Amino acid sequence: MRRAELDRLAAKLDEEDRNTLVEGEPDARPMGIGKGPKPPSYNVQTAVDAETGLIIHYEVTGDPNDTRQLYPMAKATKDMLGVASLTVVADAGYSSGTAAAACEADGITACVPTNRSIHSQGDGTMFGRSAFVYRPKADTYMCPAGHVLTRKQVMCRDRQHEDALERMNARFQADPSLIRQRRCASEHPFGTFKRMAAGGRFLTGGLKKVGGEAALSVLAYNIIRAINLIGAATLRARLA
Repeated sequence: MRRAELDRLAAKLDEEDRNTLVEGEPDARPMGIGKGPKPPSYNVQTAVDAETGLIIHYEVTGDPNDTRQLYPMAKATKDMLGVASLTVVADAGYSSGTAAAACEADGITACVPTNRSIHSQGDGTMFGRSAFVYRPKADTYMCPAGHVLTRKQVMCRDRQHEDALERMNARFQADPSLIRQRRCASEHPFGTFKRMAAGGRFLTGGLKKVGGEAALSVLAYNIIRAINLIGAATLRARLA
């Protein structure tokens, strides 16, 4: 019986391309890197209106990082608002050429700094990344000697979309105030959630139940925020 259960869990790990599985909480995953992976958790995403501070859209996912969340969150927010265009600001964790290109194609102006890995080896005589020229049509790089670089990532099936990534980064860098605006708008709700939940831990288990718990937190936050903006009496009148 135990062998069959272990085989089932091993098959699930292979099927979902993961190396950890939490018994009793299979939807959770270790999140982030930084000083080390965090305990198995869920990834809560929010889209916050910079003017009012209200949460426009939210999602709870099992993705261990934010790289694939920029376009889905921006697109869902744009559709919910019913607007033809939308400007979104996010931190470097959302940096993705594929997402940048998808946003541009859908009328979404994304302002996100690039998240570049740093090559710290060598004696300082190696070429920096800026010495290599990206050619969008061919989706290739040209080295300083005029040769086309050979791609080594055999598993990479998508275009690099380096041109869209650079435009997204340039928009962010052109306006330093976006950094402060993003921090004030997006971090405040999470701080409020943690305070309301006495530490920020979900009380339920499973992605569906955690999603429902997050929905209640978002609702409570938006009500409190609306009261702070227009007052309780006005809010009651508008909801009547």
